[in-house]
Amino acid sequence: MLPVADIQAALEASRATRAEHRRTPADDPQRRNDLEATLGTLHSTWTPELRDHVRTGPQIIGRSGDEVRALGRERRKEIARVRSMLNPRPGTPRAEPPAITFEQMSGHVGKARQVIYGLAGQHDVLRRVLGGGQTVARKGGKGHYLSMRQLNDEAQLLLDELDRTRLMLTTAYGRYQRQPFNTYKSQDQWDQIAEQVAATREEAALNAEELRESINRRAPVTGITRTRETWTQERIERTLRSFHANTGRWPTAAELRSNAGLPHYTQLGRLFGPAFLSRMDDLLG
Repeated sequence: MLPVADIQAALEASRATRAEHRRTPADDPQRRNDLEATLGTLHSTWTPELRDHVRTGPQIIGRSGDEVRALGRERRKEIARVRSMLNPRPGTPRAEPPAITFEQMSGHVGKARQVIYGLAGQHDVLRRVLGGGQTVARKGGKGHYLSMRQLNDEAQLLLDELDRTRLMLTTAYGRYQRQPFNTYKSQDQWDQIAEQVAATREEAALNAEELRESINRRAPVTGITRTRETWTQERIERTLRSFHANTGRWPTAAELRSNAGLPHYTQLGRLFGPAFLSRMDDLLG
């Protein structure tokens, strides 16, 4: 004989306990103790015999008319109701984090920019080391081909890290924007942060575009020089002035790439500061 009477009694006791404490404050110690005891009783009444009956008894597709299965369904629903009363605010929105200060936001921008510059440098190294592809044997031993799989996978890892950095910057900037300001100093700081964030986002977008190009690449990279010559400040200024003399304009952000024979946009950002493209005439004119 299965102990279904114990389950029925536990269900009735649970309903009575919930009704008794329906209007009791959620932080009342007696309320929590009674609900925890009720929850323990509901768990203990589901004996191994009942569990085996449900698992090995006759299976009926759809809603079973078996009394034990019906009580088991009602028991699970009652457990959910009791747990909801024990934790009465599962859907309550969390309190918004406090707004961050100008100094804190400057730190977030600096950290994001450092990560972006580092990822750009790693990507340049990957293109030089893995851009030529790796010789892989075809299945069945019928020849070989150049695989770009390693470059694709490594670039995907860098893009994931870049996406996390961009999300961190966006979240921090949203918190900073909730900060009220009512002085000229606050307005100046606000404009400064907005300019820094915009420049950092532009750098991140260019890096993301180049990483996606490496992720989708199926042919070896061409035009990569393996020279050990570095972009010193003197070489950068000479190259940019030569570009201006030949074209009558300064290069755009999209043109500032190593495979175009120009210093990278992020490297110029480290050298000249944010929003340097609008100040090229003052910097190198």
